[in-house]
Amino acid sequence: MNGYPNGYSNGYPNGNNSYPNGNNSYPNGNNNSGGNSAKKSGGAGRIIFFIALTLVILALIIGAVAVGCMYLFKSAMTAYWNYMERNGSETAAEAGQQQTDQSPAQTVDIGAVVLPEVNLSAAHSSSEMSIAETVKIVKDSVVEITTEIKSSGGFSRQYVISGAGSGVIISETGLVITNNHVIDGASRITVRLTNGNEFEAMLIGTDEENDIAVLSFAPGGEKLTAAKNGNSDILETGQQIIVIGNPLGELGGTVTSGIISCTAREIQVEDVGTMTLLQTDAAVNPGNSGGGMFNLYGELIGIVNAKSSGTSVEGLGFAIPVNTAWKIASELINYGYVRGRASLDLSYVDFSSFEAMYYFKRSNMPAGVYIFESNEKLGVSFGDRIISINETEITSSADISAFLKKCSVGDTVKLTVMRSGKTVTVSIKLVEKKPAASN
Repeated sequence: MNGYPNGYSNGYPNGNNSYPNGNNSYPNGNNNSGGNSAKKSGGAGRIIFFIALTLVILALIIGAVAVGCMYLFKSAMTAYWNYMERNGSETAAEAGQQQTDQSPAQTVDIGAVVLPEVNLSAAHSSSEMSIAETVKIVKDSVVEITTEIKSSGGFSRQYVISGAGSGVIISETGLVITNNHVIDGASRITVRLTNGNEFEAMLIGTDEENDIAVLSFAPGGEKLTAAKNGNSDILETGQQIIVIGNPLGELGGTVTSGIISCTAREIQVEDVGTMTLLQTDAAVNPGNSGGGMFNLYGELIGIVNAKSSGTSVEGLGFAIPVNTAWKIASELINYGYVRGRASLDLSYVDFSSFEAMYYFKRSNMPAGVYIFESNEKLGVSFGDRIISINETEITSSADISAFLKKCSVGDTVKLTVMRSGKTVTVSIKLVEKKPAASN
């Protein structure tokens, strides 16, 4: 009886393990399989419903955010390009490849200046010296160059970006040769001598194709040491040389030594194209650009302009042969540009597909070189895409530059453009490339 009164067994009446109907079931006579099962089924349905509803709501939210972001992005880009159209000087399109690019730095006309001729004989101006003796003679001809570039930011803010490089004095009157990429875009240029004295410099001229620029500063009563030029055509592989410059933009007067590893190495230089350069194993670092490479006769034989980059690359430095640099410098000093170069006399720019579509407000525009300014006389229109010159495929402005190097002023070429889905071919007589007039 388990201690329960009135004959209860295990706590249930009637002395068995059942409800009053005498079986092991609920009053409806089944094993709890009806009402409870319906409750479970209804609960699962509600869970599924709420999960589905949640997913739908999330999908709607995500879709709304995506559409909003796309709308804002499109609005921002449209506003950006509209701004560029009103303020064209800020865009690469309007500065880019107009055949007359120039640095914002102030230019100055110094009149005709005759540089000493490059020493084309095999004879040297002195006997070969030790590295230490050579450094004593040439070190004061190498200067540090610092630049300031004004850059516009958001909300009409302007920022000043500082840069640094090196240069070589080529005249006691204050002429300095350096690389174009050292001073490109600079609004202010400062030259610092080895004695620490600083002078503001003006831009005489620049040549992007050979990465050469010439500066001028007024030395006052300062006695300057001008470099003596050598003959880069008679250099030999294995010949010992030194490099002097301003590595990292803060170590002016640094001297490294090495040998000529190759006298005529063709390499691709960023933003310039193919150049034939002197190769050396002397240490070259950022800031050395524009500095001097000297032989042990105390003669300038090259203008340092590049280093092969990469975490595992060492002992690969390059310099513009002085025979090339000197010729370009003479042209810039006396004429302000390099004479005799052919030009299409067109304004064109490299655009990605995205840039082209936004700028020209058209759809399905591929990447390529686009005419930026119409020229009715030549038969080209704003938005034309250049596809070939004399049947030579053109995909970038670098292709045009490479083609024009093989041409002469006065040559006539066939220029083919894509306009509104159709090809149009026009004949253009090449003219001499000249810089734009200074503002």
